[in-house]
Amino acid sequence: MTDCRALLEQATAHHESGRLTVAEHLYRAALALDGNLAETHHRLGALLLELGQSDEGLDHLRRAVERSSSTAGYWEGWALGLLIARSAQQALMVIDQALALGIDTPSAHSLRAQILGAISDQEFLASAEIGDTVLGSVTGSQVSADNLGSESKKALPAHQSAKPRARSRADRKRGGRASSNPVVKVSAANRNDFVSLLLQGRLEPAESFAQRLIERYPSDSFGWQAAASVEMQRLNYKAALPLMHKAVELSPEHSECLTSLGNILRELGQQSEAIAYFRLAIKSDPDCEGAYNGLGMVFQDLRRIDEAISCYLRALQIDPNQPKAHSNLGSAYRSKGLLDLAVASCNRALSIDPQLMIANNVKAASLQDLGRFDEALACYDLGLINASDKNAAVVYSNRLFLLSYHPDKSPQEIYEAHLEFDRVIGAPLRGHWRPHTNVRDPERRLRVGYVSPDFRKHVVSYYLEALMASHDKRQVEVTAYADLAREDEVTARFRTYADHWVPTNGVSDLDLAERIRADGIDILVDLSGHTALNRLRTFACRPAPVAVSWLGYANTTGLRAIDYVAVDAFQSVDASDALYIEQLWRVPNPAGVYRPSEGMGGVGSLPAEVHGFVTFGTLTRGIRMNDRVIRVWSTILQRLEGARLVIDSSSFVAEKACLELAERFAVHGICPERLSIGCHTPPWDILRSLDITLDPFPHNSSTTLFESLYLGVPVITLLGHLIFSSRMGGGILAGVGHPEWIATTEEEYIEKAVALASDLEALARIRANLRAEFEASPWRDEPGFARKMEQAYRGMWRRWCEHGQGPADLR
Repeated sequence: MTDCRALLEQATAHHESGRLTVAEHLYRAALALDGNLAETHHRLGALLLELGQSDEGLDHLRRAVERSSSTAGYWEGWALGLLIARSAQQALMVIDQALALGIDTPSAHSLRAQILGAISDQEFLASAEIGDTVLGSVTGSQVSADNLGSESKKALPAHQSAKPRARSRADRKRGGRASSNPVVKVSAANRNDFVSLLLQGRLEPAESFAQRLIERYPSDSFGWQAAASVEMQRLNYKAALPLMHKAVELSPEHSECLTSLGNILRELGQQSEAIAYFRLAIKSDPDCEGAYNGLGMVFQDLRRIDEAISCYLRALQIDPNQPKAHSNLGSAYRSKGLLDLAVASCNRALSIDPQLMIANNVKAASLQDLGRFDEALACYDLGLINASDKNAAVVYSNRLFLLSYHPDKSPQEIYEAHLEFDRVIGAPLRGHWRPHTNVRDPERRLRVGYVSPDFRKHVVSYYLEALMASHDKRQVEVTAYADLAREDEVTARFRTYADHWVPTNGVSDLDLAERIRADGIDILVDLSGHTALNRLRTFACRPAPVAVSWLGYANTTGLRAIDYVAVDAFQSVDASDALYIEQLWRVPNPAGVYRPSEGMGGVGSLPAEVHGFVTFGTLTRGIRMNDRVIRVWSTILQRLEGARLVIDSSSFVAEKACLELAERFAVHGICPERLSIGCHTPPWDILRSLDITLDPFPHNSSTTLFESLYLGVPVITLLGHLIFSSRMGGGILAGVGHPEWIATTEEEYIEKAVALASDLEALARIRANLRAEFEASPWRDEPGFARKMEQAYRGMWRRWCEHGQGPADLR
């Protein structure tokens, strides 16, 4: 076996150096020693395809699969080989067989899209009676056999390589693609005509024009690029992908095509491939600012923020007047908590392009993180004036998210603003409402669909994972519609909880609605509300008989198409119903469950006994730090000589943000020495340093309160009157058995905090017992909560079965 491995390595080295005959002899010698080694068959098959010996090459690729049927790369290599050999239909059968066997990789889906594109090309060219030579050049150029061979050492197909779809060695020597046919180019006038249609937003005429260009100039990449651009404007990235692949295959060194392909792949969540294409674009044109900008966006998706910033700065070095790069730089600065820099970058972007919606959004979000609510609101209002139809929903959602935190807006004002979202965004989509054909059996197993961008390490997972892991699969069949830019170890666990996993990156809202309808979902659950990457436009199409909002947003969605909001009796009093367009479905208290983060550690002793003074604290973001909160917390510190306050979150990374917050406390007579403002991650030691957690208002915290209780830190909260967001803290404390820490007025809040801080013996007892109390509470009863939610789903379903309609249909 060692001799075989040595031969294999030697063969690979010769193969990669272009000494194909020597490599072939060595591969065959390795097979003679061990004919069952799948890797050898795979590599030899790739080489033979490169030499034009398709039949034998495909036979070896097939044998690799037979000997290691669980290796994704071998299936993909076989399918790719068939595609190169112009057997696209067989390639489709192979890749579909792989997917059916659980080879569910992004690259497999990407390859399937390529294959479908090739089949479409063959049908078009055949119908147009174009000669076999051209047909060969179009289909064969999908991926070169040389590329498959050079990557065979990794048992991966070429489209996963660091340099995807590079030209073959012969092509590189000729400086062009593998075709002897003269290329007839699209005229400058035609190019300008198409661009004009696209800029005017006339997508149907633009699509028709692009198709005519493809028909007349099939060897010019512009037509394919144009058709892809139309689909990108429609946010239909899956449809754009094979079109842009074709453009790149026709112009493999065209930096603009390479950059556009990278952008499409990023939208589809295929980050590694996107990075490869952006780097190819930069290699082709070192001054391609668009490629640097796109590369930065991928790095930002992957939370590699410093690398993203470097890319944006390089893009701006090339073109200082590129507004999108300034805007993206602002977004990256915001991710690092450098909020003033974020605002400055967005201002620069807007000075170049006053109508750049994304820059306005990032600026507003940064201002709200700084607690500058009215300035942020003005930004969103300006954004609504300039937003296109496709972007208006994003601006509305961001604006509504801010209003839910605004300390000076009444519940009625906030409610009416949410209704406007339905009038502007929801109502135009009601034309997509159609009768549902789901079997109206009230007791059958339910198909439940969860829609979220947060099936990963995210605060939503602390609650959702516990529910999905505890579902009774005899009662529910779970489909996860996952819009993920990146996956992690938490995603891997979520995949095991779902019966069906549907990636939705790059899928338009309308196409997703059709997919959900085709999947026969009975209960569709929104887990985002108006938070980032929500799919409320999909819900507005009413793709399932029952739609319910839970967990991700502590207010009404405002969307008529959603039937219910799942809450508990504590979170919503009877008067709350008037502030929700949805019907409130009250789950027995509490309407949630919390799974602590890994690695939080033990409780620790009472800090006040060590330091001689009481330490209050919060882990809240700056958006909750309004003037009312600062005044009340300052009063508490004034009442307790020597007490300290810790404020720790990602909003306070920058020293300037910390100083500005300290100045707001100074207005109330609190000196900076009594404050500790900053950001630490993970925050567990910060929490252990607290004696008492203070909950902000009117929008309470949630996750940080659970974390406090789990680490033995009591919480003082102010209970709001009507909206769920103002009652979360009270609901959490009631569920853990400590309603005595719930205040109903600001004055009572102050008194409860002072009284608790004045009794160190009581604080020590609380700290010693609180984790055990929390563990014994309903908040930790995962199976119990799953049964409650399943009963809620069943009740909603029975109601629909009885009437054939839900509350949304009757509004």
